[in-house]
Order: sequence, then C-alpha cells, then structure tokens
Amino acid sequence: MSKLVIFIVTLSFVSLFVLPHESHGQECLVTSQLSADRLGQAIVEDCCAKSAPKAQMRCVSKASKRISRLRTSLSGSFVRTVRQVANQALREQCSFTSANDLSCGQEDSFTVDEILNNIAQKSCNKDLQYERERALKKTRRSWISVRKLVGSEIVAEVGSQIRSLLRSESCGAGGADITASCSRIVDPRDGYKVGNVYKLSDHGGRPVFLSHNGARQGEAITVSGQLIERLSYTGLANPDSLGDRHHYRMTKSCGSLPTVFLLRIGAVCYEINDRCGRID
Repeated sequence: MSKLVIFIVTLSFVSLFVLPHESHGQECLVTSQLSADRLGQAIVEDCCAKSAPKAQMRCVSKASKRISRLRTSLSGSFVRTVRQVANQALREQCSFTSANDLSCGQEDSFTVDEILNNIAQKSCNKDLQYERERALKKTRRSWISVRKLVGSEIVAEVGSQIRSLLRSESCGAGGADITASCSRIVDPRDGYKVGNVYKLSDHGGRPVFLSHNGARQGEAITVSGQLIERLSYTGLANPDSLGDRHHYRMTKSCGSLPTVFLLRIGAVCYEINDRCGRID
C-alpha cells in the first residue's frame, strides 16, 4: 500500500467541526462543512466593520490573498467563489449575498476529511522528504494565517493532523538514504576563478558545479544523506591554471533546493550553503 493511501485512510477518522457562524439554512451553509458562503461572510463581517471604503477594500484584498494560499487544501474554484462573495458585498455596500445565488456547487464546500485528504494528496506524494516537509509546513502556516476567518476549531484540527504528518516516517519524516556515504565533507571555496565553482549556469539558470575532482558520477543529497537528484556529468570546459574542469549539472531550480545541501562527487562531499548564489 502506498504512503499516500495509508495517510488518506489514517485521516479518515477525523471528526467534523461546526464553524462559528450562524447558518442561513441553505445548501452551501451546511454546518459540518467549510463553505464558500461562510468564509465569504466572515470576510464581509470583518472588513465591513471598518468605516472607510478604502480600508474595507484593502481588508478584502489582504483576506483574499490569505485565502488564495489555501488552493492546494481546497480548490481554485472555492477560492474564486469566496473572493466573488466578498467583492460583491463591497459593491452592494456590505450587503451579504449567498454563494447559492452566485455559483453554489460541489466544490463550494469541504468537510474536514476532504481538506485533510487534499493536503495529503498534494504534499505526501512528493519523492523527497525535505519537499514533503516543506510543503506541509507551508500549508500549516497558510491555515494559521486565516484562523480569524475560518475559525479556531477547524484550524486547530487541520494543524494537529499536519503535525502528525510531519512526524510520520510515511510522509514528512521519512526518506530513503543513498547507499554510499561521504568519505569527507569539504568547503568548496578554494580561490576565486580557480578549482571548485558552484554557480547558476549562464544558459537556463540551473545549478552547475565545476571541479577538478574527476569522478564521472555525482549526486545532490541532503545533509542527512537523502538523495535529491543525480548530477548530470557534461564533460570538461572552462579551464583554470590547472586545465579544464569537470562539469556537473542539476535539473532542479536553486529555489527548490534545501538551504544547505551536499554535492557528492566520487567519495567527496562539497557543502553548498548558498543555493542560488556563487561559491568560488
């Protein structure tokens, strides 16, 4: 059974919570669900408490940006409906209009189970442990930022389950180690424009490492020894005083890499602590 299936089954026990807004008795306002109506109304109530129209507009804009960060937990359709509800309320001088009257559909409400399943599907299917951990932490921060609008109970439950995912070897804490280890870890800085150079390539902007190491194979790994990706050896070029240097290229963008990681070439590991900069 895959890690993702295990977590979807594990999360199925989560109970449903009632959000702290009064029900309008409409289909999209079922109290056991997080609906676009409820979230849109929460934004309206919060922002329309401000007296100045410009302050109301700024408030709705900021709230909409925070809600947009929940796309992976909910859906793009849900986020658009919430923004539509809030913006229409401003146009009608803070008169709330139900999403029922706009575009109420199946994607306009989510149970807690559905939210957690979405989070597991989007975060736990990533290959690398650090990617899963980063995605889960980002999602948790996004939910905390909308606690006032969504309600503390549902945010606390989502946060609790994300913490469980972060601790689990099947998702945020697990990862396969590479079979070979580093004989030593060295600082690649050995002099400007000589020897080792880590930089972003002139064509494509992907990380490339130049060295006189000589090995034809290499890997980018986390500091805990988990494989990030195999390096592509592309031959000799860019000579220094000792001659041409071996080139090792990555396909991942620098921003997707850990803040600190290792390039293992042969048995030697080079510590990279400036992933989007130049190390020389």
